[in-house]
Amino acid sequence: MKPGGWSQWSNLTDEAKKVFDETVGPLLGVDYDPVAFASQVVKGKNYCYACKGTIVYKERPVIIVQIYVYQPIEGKAHITEIKRINPYGVVRSRMTGQAYVYYVCPFFN
Repeated sequence: MKPGGWSQWSNLTDEAKKVFDETVGPLLGVDYDPVAFASQVVKGKNYCYACKGTIVYKERPVIIVQIYVYQPIEGKAHITEIKRINPYGVVRSRMTGQAYVYYVCPFFN
């Protein structure tokens, strides 16, 4: 990994799971399930978690989000952003003009 660059997406390590549980675990209203993460070494460490989020509501809709967490060298980790993402892409056939939807987040399959 290049200094300051993001790592490749991977399964959660014990360290990444601990940071996730400490920062995201206490949130109410949505149950987040991390399926992959990437990290970035800065003055501390940034984490980006790809998560399925189930809204705590009778229909229990599922959303896909990226949760960004900053872990300073000293002190407590904290959430810096929760960004809802669209896991689908659309491509249109040049021959027929028909649109096809495809999944762009392979770790959610």
